[in-house]
Amino acid sequence: MSFGSVSNSSPLNSRLPSLIASLRSSIVNSPSESITVMTAWNTGRDITASLSSGTPQAAGPLFFSVSFYPMGSSRVSDSAKSQESLSRSPGAMCAHPVYAGPKGGGEETEGDTEMTDIGNAKYMIRVSVKLDGQGQRKDIIGAIFGQTEGLMPEALDLRKLQRSGRIGHIDVTLESKKGKVSGIIEIPSTLENVESAIIGAALETIERIGPSKANLKVNEIINIRSDKRLEMVERAKDLLLDIVNMRDAESGNLIEEVRSVLTTSEVTVFGDSGMTCGPNVGDSDALIIVEGRNDVLNLARSGIKNAIAVMGSGVPDELVELASGKSQVTAFLDGDRGGKMIALELAGALEKSLTRIAFAPAGREVEHLEKKLVGKHLGQAEAATKIVRRLQAEADRDNSRGKGKAAPRIIPDEIKGYAEHMPEKKNQGVFVLEGGEVTEAVGAAKLAATAEESEGVQALVINSSASARVVEIANTAGIPVVVATKSGGGTGAVEVYGVNELN
Repeated sequence: MSFGSVSNSSPLNSRLPSLIASLRSSIVNSPSESITVMTAWNTGRDITASLSSGTPQAAGPLFFSVSFYPMGSSRVSDSAKSQESLSRSPGAMCAHPVYAGPKGGGEETEGDTEMTDIGNAKYMIRVSVKLDGQGQRKDIIGAIFGQTEGLMPEALDLRKLQRSGRIGHIDVTLESKKGKVSGIIEIPSTLENVESAIIGAALETIERIGPSKANLKVNEIINIRSDKRLEMVERAKDLLLDIVNMRDAESGNLIEEVRSVLTTSEVTVFGDSGMTCGPNVGDSDALIIVEGRNDVLNLARSGIKNAIAVMGSGVPDELVELASGKSQVTAFLDGDRGGKMIALELAGALEKSLTRIAFAPAGREVEHLEKKLVGKHLGQAEAATKIVRRLQAEADRDNSRGKGKAAPRIIPDEIKGYAEHMPEKKNQGVFVLEGGEVTEAVGAAKLAATAEESEGVQALVINSSASARVVEIANTAGIPVVVATKSGGGTGAVEVYGVNELN
């Protein structure tokens, strides 16, 4: 039994005869069956007609059913009752209509008789179409169904495939330019790759659409599931990284939180002046002076527990007394102008008790240094007298510039001796170490790496001009002096000298 509907978009008497003729022809090859009853209803009024009867006239949509029974069947007498019962069932329609009306009351188009959910499609057949003239979507859809009919095996008949849900709605996107139409055809398929490829190849055989010559070319057959898998993998990677980063951050915060309790408990206060200090300040023979409380905490986290903070401007008398009883006193200060000023202040207050001075990298603060950098720059501490002399020269030069006078540059004899180590080859450099030793010459390509790896470097002597890159390498590695063929002047914590100045 099959059911269908006839739309009222055109007169009923012009549609029903063609439908009846189609039904008559469909039973030519089935002599053992005949259509005995056709029941139609419209707005609750029953109309019964046999296939040979005249065309019933009715306004509005007409729903009908056709029953097939073997010849002489006793069920023929019950057909009217069964059809009448069925006709009164509200909304009774079959899933496979003999004829479906047009979408939205427009002109009917092949391929739109059944809309199928294609959410489980395996492949998307994407075909480009070019017409020499004009054409519409319905022309292309009609050509696809009409010109591929009989070309492929019956199992790949497009109408049957669409009715059974093996291919989905054929989507056509067109644009017209200079009187010619072109576009893209997309057909979702749940068939296997072989069948999908055959359908794509069949579409390329279409040579004419409507009055225009046509050229169809399969651009690609997309493996939808494969693309989804790739997207899934990439998204899973992102999610995994988020989870790992979150876990690492939480673990790091947990470790630091617990560690801060230990370091905070180890930090104490020295004397009546309230200077923050580590637990070993009183017992250790060495003393490290920093600027503030956070500097002491950072050094304690790095395992250095003999640090004390001056806690702002001024040097307390208690600190002067404490430093006088130590064999080695090192000032470890920020790598900015404020750190240089505190160094001069400490040198003036502690005098000979201050033995060494170290700075954080240019622009960095001691409280934010990693453990590795803390050890490195403390190890590069220089004699206090040398640092103070250089800082005073900078201050004098700045003062002279402020007065509009050209200040003579004071160059220590030690720095003048660095010119003797100038490499012979162009763009090569050597490092002068703390004990006066000189490294082997290295090329410009390895200069930065060698500077970072070397410890206790007092100067970089290079057979080239003091470019911004050379000064940056020295600054990053904590090298205070650069001797080059041409001077570039002082830059931050680095003093640059030309060979002509040292002669």
